[in-house]
Amino acid sequence: MIIGGYNLDDLRYKDDTVLIVTSKEKFRGILDKVIEESAKCGLTISREKTKCVIAIKKIEIQKCELKVGCLILESSERGLRWSALATSHVVSSLSPRSDKPKGIAETGENLDNVSCEALEEIFRQIQFKMISLEWAKLDEDGASALFDMMEYYDSTLCLRISFSRNIGTRGWMAAAQLIQKSNSLQEFEASGIPLMDNTASCVARGLKANHHLRVLRLDNARLSGRSLMLLVCALKMNQVLRELYLADNNLNCVQDSMHLRDLLQVNCTIQLLDLKNNCIFNTGLEDICEGLKGQKQGLKTLILWNNKLTHKGITHLAAILPNLTSLETLNLGRNPLSNEGVHRLKEGLIANRSVTRLGLASTAITCEGAIAMAEFIVESTGILRLDLRRNRIRTGGLMALTLAMKLNNSLVQLDLDKGPMGEKFPHLLGAEDDSLKLWLSVSVVTEKSQVESTDKVTGGGAGGWWDVSCTLRLNERTNRPPLSSLLNKKKGLIEFK
Repeated sequence: MIIGGYNLDDLRYKDDTVLIVTSKEKFRGILDKVIEESAKCGLTISREKTKCVIAIKKIEIQKCELKVGCLILESSERGLRWSALATSHVVSSLSPRSDKPKGIAETGENLDNVSCEALEEIFRQIQFKMISLEWAKLDEDGASALFDMMEYYDSTLCLRISFSRNIGTRGWMAAAQLIQKSNSLQEFEASGIPLMDNTASCVARGLKANHHLRVLRLDNARLSGRSLMLLVCALKMNQVLRELYLADNNLNCVQDSMHLRDLLQVNCTIQLLDLKNNCIFNTGLEDICEGLKGQKQGLKTLILWNNKLTHKGITHLAAILPNLTSLETLNLGRNPLSNEGVHRLKEGLIANRSVTRLGLASTAITCEGAIAMAEFIVESTGILRLDLRRNRIRTGGLMALTLAMKLNNSLVQLDLDKGPMGEKFPHLLGAEDDSLKLWLSVSVVTEKSQVESTDKVTGGGAGGWWDVSCTLRLNERTNRPPLSSLLNKKKGLIEFK
């Protein structure tokens, strides 16, 4: 045989063989012939490595659920016809679905390198809206292979790997490549996985050149000090990220708050910043406010739940609130602000005019603070929801809130405790108890607003402030008929459960 001018007279078999046929019958015949001729030379076909793929020109949009062990994957609307793949020992069920696609991974699923390679053909054919590997026993080799496949085939819009703590350095390097090069990945969640300096640098490299990621969740990742600095340096160059979750990272008020200040001074595209359950303190809040001074258009949601803030730190926040014209949701719950802090916050809120959702649950305020919030309610034309639960608001505060609700036309939901803290109610509705009547009056006004505008408080997207405080409607909390019907009764028994 002459190829390219060279006479090849010693041809030997090297490795793989590809058989291309146009029908099942021809495939059966040629496969039998290959097996027969191979046996004469002492060769056999490897069942583990042999795959059969069917190519179909007609593309059909499908929504399917694929279960691999305990792992459930569902296709998005870019579905192609499934390939006939020799992985029946891995695929345990395949059924069509019509609801919104999602992915679930149960605790204890073991995904080693061999298991991950079995999914390659599936990732090649189907793009998923969400793949969740939370709590999966994903080792370094398996994680590296899996992320490489997802990056090559652009397999998912949302990837969750929270609490998969054994993916190793090579796994993180592959994840960084996925973040950097994927054209479809919009959400990446890796909560509960400690990010050391080397792994944080991998994530930072991926974020620098990313053009599609919108949501990054790194809660409880020990992201403090140098790790946070590496992340911030990358996000300074990133102009596409919209939501950043950094809760439960023990962020301090020395270096970490300064890094956040530097980020907010440069990046004006982040719309949601979740810093709940950290140690920002008043000095750290001052740094953050310094970074927010130039954010006239940008941040829409700021969550500072449980950061040990007091009235001294609120002074800095109140000073910049008039300039934050895009801020819509502010959660300051579980901070000892006291009445003085609420008084200082009130002036900034009145001048702000953009805040529509305000969380002040468990902030150590009493009737004095409730009166300050009532003054804000009267002045505000855009407030939709106000959370004042777990505060010692009694008769005077309830009276002020009742009057403010009657004068305000925008407030849809006011969250209160099931009764004024520290005051006992008689069992009969007709008894002489001003506190009970005032609380019922506030509840009825709130109920009326909910009926008129129930859809106004459902916005805010992921990470809304009500997510961290388990807010429930008044009627749902007390598990009783509408309060308006109770008020029409002269006597009746009310039990608060």
